[in-house]
Amino acid sequence: MSLKRATSPPGGRPRLRSSAAALAAASLAVVLLVPAAGLGAGTPRCGAATLRLDGVRTLGAAGARDWDLSLRNVGPQACHLFGYPGVGLLDSHARLMNIAVGRHPASKSMVVLGPWQRAFFTLHYESNGPCSAGVFPTGVQVIPPGATAGLRLFRPFGMCAGDHPAVTPVRAVLGSL
Repeated sequence: MSLKRATSPPGGRPRLRSSAAALAAASLAVVLLVPAAGLGAGTPRCGAATLRLDGVRTLGAAGARDWDLSLRNVGPQACHLFGYPGVGLLDSHARLMNIAVGRHPASKSMVVLGPWQRAFFTLHYESNGPCSAGVFPTGVQVIPPGATAGLRLFRPFGMCAGDHPAVTPVRAVLGSL
């Protein structure tokens, strides 16, 4: 590819022409016109190898707890997540407990993560009354949406996780369901 000098307009600076420069400008214009939701279609799905699982915060009220967690893209390129993560509760020996984690009804949206950006999800569980299920987890295993390998986070819940834990789909903003 070569740059060619164009003739100078009267009283103006010389202009450079290049088919590559014109193509780059056209590509930039196209990217700027694509809605944000469409940007994830060209990115690979985020996998466990390029994600880090973090506990963000714990909220509680009226006998229920919400544990907000995040998946951070620690890879060198953008990737996307869509849907519900697989969540399993871990016992004090880091073994999966035989407790089904349901899905909290919420709308799903694609989350595109650039390097070091996070997607959020919430693990909700009842914490009132006696612990009829005897569920005292000390951590979670999370399989990102569409992935097969999991990530683990050990952080005691500090109380019974109730009979019906449920997880939300991933989302781009903390606290918005």
